[in-house]
Amino acid sequence: MAGKTYHQSDRVLDLFLGQTVTGAPATYVSLFTANPTGDNLAGTEWSIDRVQVHQSAHGSEPYWSGKNSEGNKRYIENVRTISWTMPSDYTADEVVTGIGIWDHVSAGNLLYWETLNTSRTLAASEEIAFGTSALKVRED
Repeated sequence: MAGKTYHQSDRVLDLFLGQTVTGAPATYVSLFTANPTGDNLAGTEWSIDRVQVHQSAHGSEPYWSGKNSEGNKRYIENVRTISWTMPSDYTADEVVTGIGIWDHVSAGNLLYWETLNTSRTLAASEEIAFGTSALKVRED
């Protein structure tokens, strides 16, 4: 993910300050129609439901992988497809420009975001999906 919010950066920096950091009990992926340009909510989140990505394979799908390495970088990635399907009566033709990862289903904190390589305009009954390994959360 290209963008990390101050909230998430502060959690990492708190480790250096000897403070206790509690992990997110769950994470959720959302779609953006206008991407954040800096810290947190400068973007516009689409009003479609966020999709939960579980912490491990012991729950439902999709879920996050274990920690992996790529060169000198560490990351986790999604396992199984994360997807949304537009309702059949949908008429708005929204342009999806990015994704966000949150710590709550409807409010909470934006943790990371990423701009899509290519924006997508979605119509009624159309699906947008990210297959296995399409979303990587990296700590550089």
